[in-house]
Amino acid sequence: AAARYGGAPEWSDLQGEILKAFGDVLRVGRITVRCYQHGTVSQAVITWPTTTSNAEGQLEEARSAFKASACIPGNWDGQSIDRFLFRVCKATSANYCVGEIYAQLHERLRVDENCVVNIATAGPSGPCVDYVLQLEDGACKVEMVWGQFADITVLSVVDGERLVVGRMNKISTRFPLMMPLDYVPTAEVLLDLVEVPSALSTTSIDDLR
Repeated sequence: AAARYGGAPEWSDLQGEILKAFGDVLRVGRITVRCYQHGTVSQAVITWPTTTSNAEGQLEEARSAFKASACIPGNWDGQSIDRFLFRVCKATSANYCVGEIYAQLHERLRVDENCVVNIATAGPSGPCVDYVLQLEDGACKVEMVWGQFADITVLSVVDGERLVVGRMNKISTRFPLMMPLDYVPTAEVLLDLVEVPSALSTTSIDDLR
């Protein structure tokens, strides 16, 4: 990304990538930010309206909320905040770290082509994932923490059968604040899986109940 934009991407470039592939968190409208500095901790909840179904409007609302937050370092200029928002959106996207986790679960559970793995992100009353940013020592730790509704399920696309195979607890990743936009962080995943047979398929789903 950084090389593609010549090292200094414009907001329009970052905006395009977020809207194309990394906009999942925009629909949540809430991120907790903790800033550790000089032995003190400050915390704020950044919120933005999500009533509009227009993703571009949600992104602009989030951008304005980030720039107005007291927990964002005061020495950051507008471009630094834009780049930071891009990284946060990317780190929490189903097309990035979370997508890789889906792929790993699919392989580990040996799910066949007629079934898909799903991680719950919403319950009856709304989102069930808390997004937390921790700023400390020139780095940002991004956490996705699941609450009550945290089922990992296997769904048959043939007959709609759904089976709970585990529970997601937390996904966290960490990246330096000063880095290329194409930096690839690693993610730590905490989850619990129930005992499953050697292969999951539409024929074996009944055996897992």
